[in-house]
Amino acid sequence: MRTKQELIDALSERTGQSKKDTADFVDSLAHLARECLAEGREVILPAIGKLTVKEKKARMGRNPQWKVPPVGWWKTGCLIPD
Repeated sequence: MRTKQELIDALSERTGQSKKDTADFVDSLAHLARECLAEGREVILPAIGKLTVKEKKARMGRNPQWKVPPVGWWKTGCLIPD
């Protein structure tokens, strides 16, 4: 599964729930996970894994192709050169 919609379709088919109910569940699960991670708690999903937030020291990133440090982020996540 690559997209949220594919996940919703697969879960809906497997559980027999409507796609709307399944989408609500997926959205609620994501919301709860974000809340827990924002509070510094870990999220454990049995048989899947554990989500945690890591503290890392700040560093200046750069794209080796441009050879300049980034000055901002584009909406899609692409770096914008100076």
